[in-house]
Amino acid sequence: MGKGRQSAPTGRCPLCTELKTLCESHLLARAFLKRMPDAVTLTTDAASKTSRQVTDYVLCQKCDQRLAKYGEEYVISQCADLRGNRLRFPLLQRAVQRLPPLDSRSFGLFEGRVMGVPVEMLGHFALGMIWRSAIRAWPVPIRPYCTVKLEIGPWEERLRRYLLGVDPFPADVCVWAMLAADIDSQRSCNFPAPSFNGQNVFGLSALGISFKVWLGDVPPAIGEYCCVNSSEGRIYISNRAHEQAKYDASLSQSRAAARAAMSKS
Repeated sequence: MGKGRQSAPTGRCPLCTELKTLCESHLLARAFLKRMPDAVTLTTDAASKTSRQVTDYVLCQKCDQRLAKYGEEYVISQCADLRGNRLRFPLLQRAVQRLPPLDSRSFGLFEGRVMGVPVEMLGHFALGMIWRSAIRAWPVPIRPYCTVKLEIGPWEERLRRYLLGVDPFPADVCVWAMLAADIDSQRSCNFPAPSFNGQNVFGLSALGISFKVWLGDVPPAIGEYCCVNSSEGRIYISNRAHEQAKYDASLSQSRAAARAAMSKS
């Protein structure tokens, strides 16, 4: 064991709920930042250009690997990779080259299932990120702050059962998957944060693939664009500059609330 490294503790894994040796879990898998070493990761305190990871001893090895197998690994393989002299963004490049947009508006809308995209993995990744951000506040390595702990009430248990494979993808959940054509979005990662669009609505992104998640009370006009529950497995392509500005403002509000709560404790 290297100097200064904490030995793996024993504790109750929040996913399988069994008492096990816990591994060093990542809120966002380290492979994302390896694809863009100077990626901007937004924390509770500031937008920081860093390759350091947000980690803690949270899950057992089996559950950590389960989240990787059913969502993370696929998203990592398909997100933007700006290493070297050219952009590699497999999912965006497939969508642009192989299918015409379903929509003539300013964004593209594609049928993921027709493209052979395993859209369930996109949904699994998004809900896994929401759940991990809800079970605890994760320590941020660059400053003595933590990530925002999402308050999702009974959805914490419902998502746990889905992620564990006990229940199917919830019928009253909507996940929008969006591929960003702008370079700023392709080189940034945003931890889950509440959205302006209502209660139990959250946003997150990982190197050009962003998600918007509704938990319960999904309006039909929104639910029909879910990447999992829609029959076509719909996926957007858009320039995310405007949406990113709104997300950053929402995250700034969350950071301010977290700092205020810490100052009172």
